[in-house]
Amino acid sequence: MAGFLKPKLFMLSRKILIVDDDYDDCELLKESLSTKGITECIIVQSAEDALKKLDELESLPDLIVLDLHMPKTGGVEFLTTLKNHSRFKDIDVIIYSSSVLTVHKKEVLAIGAKEFIQKPIEVKEFEEIVEKMLKS
Repeated sequence: MAGFLKPKLFMLSRKILIVDDDYDDCELLKESLSTKGITECIIVQSAEDALKKLDELESLPDLIVLDLHMPKTGGVEFLTTLKNHSRFKDIDVIIYSSSVLTVHKKEVLAIGAKEFIQKPIEVKEFEEIVEKMLKS
């Protein structure tokens, strides 16, 4: 019964923006979220596209899942821009990265990311973090 109730938490109207230049990673994240009942996943493959999409949206996402290392504008620069923007600063952000450097984790958490997950992502861990963040 508890397993049946869990997805209902996510059935509430939730919108998640995934920002990653790796299509396979985007699909993995989207599939993981869909198993939890989240049907509105917006995928963009660059920070520039993410900013354009955020500007277009009437209703902002509840959460952004952001790759740290992307071409052109990287995750740190995008996160900084996001947290300095009056309309976007309160959106929770999960950073995920192949970086094993503690300095990267400390940097993004100091800028305002709520979580840092190291690639390859453990799906169960990712789902637990998303669930925790959407509950709050």
